[in-house]
Amino acid sequence: REEQVFLEPWHGTPLKRLAFDQEEVTAASPTYKAQFYRQKQEWDYLIAPNKFSSDIFKSCFMYDGNMLETGHPRNDLLSLPNRDAIALELKKKLGIPLDKKTILYAPTWRVRNQFNMKIDIQELKKQIQDDYVLMLRIHPFAVKGLKEDLLDEFVINVSNYPSVEELYLASDIVITDYSSVMFDYAILNRPMLFFTYDLEDYRDTLRGFNFDFVAEAPGPLLKTSDEVIQSIVNIDKVAQEHDEALQKFRKKFCEYEKGTASEQIFQRVMQNQ
Repeated sequence: REEQVFLEPWHGTPLKRLAFDQEEVTAASPTYKAQFYRQKQEWDYLIAPNKFSSDIFKSCFMYDGNMLETGHPRNDLLSLPNRDAIALELKKKLGIPLDKKTILYAPTWRVRNQFNMKIDIQELKKQIQDDYVLMLRIHPFAVKGLKEDLLDEFVINVSNYPSVEELYLASDIVITDYSSVMFDYAILNRPMLFFTYDLEDYRDTLRGFNFDFVAEAPGPLLKTSDEVIQSIVNIDKVAQEHDEALQKFRKKFCEYEKGTASEQIFQRVMQNQ
């Protein structure tokens, strides 16, 4: 209704080009851009997690309205003083042995309703099952392509779990690719691995990037299943080698993520401060 306030939280930081910044890539259809143009006219406030996003949002959405540079409200959970207790309760809920560490594999989607497991799960299980459980988080657009025979006591499907933030808290390592998962998870200052087997095609043909991901990635870019497995086996060394890159990434992209976004937005929008 006309008198209602429309708050657009968005999610993540735009590594991938969006809306009016997309040119000559598969996803840049006129219909997609027209939908965004109509939607953004309704926004009274748009939330940004960092200065980089504020600038990109103005361009990609053609947005000149109120920008709330607060961080994402949903990420406040990642800074709570009881976050370890939340993680412990989740592991119990999911039936994960408390003496095992967890890996969250959360790739972005490529083709709707299709998911291809490019990691050799049997070899991964052979190498690390004594120490780890793998939590599989498939993008909603691709989840129908998940084959149930992948799942067992080592690989559990958390694709439908309602809070990805709780999954972050329960994860010792994240494996992702071009997903906005990286920007949220960086808040926790934990190791990330990037399984980017299709980097050139995804970047140059499908979506396009807003910054040099190869230069700024906060973890190793891995092309093969074997590289992923060996990085997990040697995770302490890998994390140490990429710590400087992670800290630079956190400084740039977690700039406003202080755990107070919900409070700031309430004061600004609801209390008009």
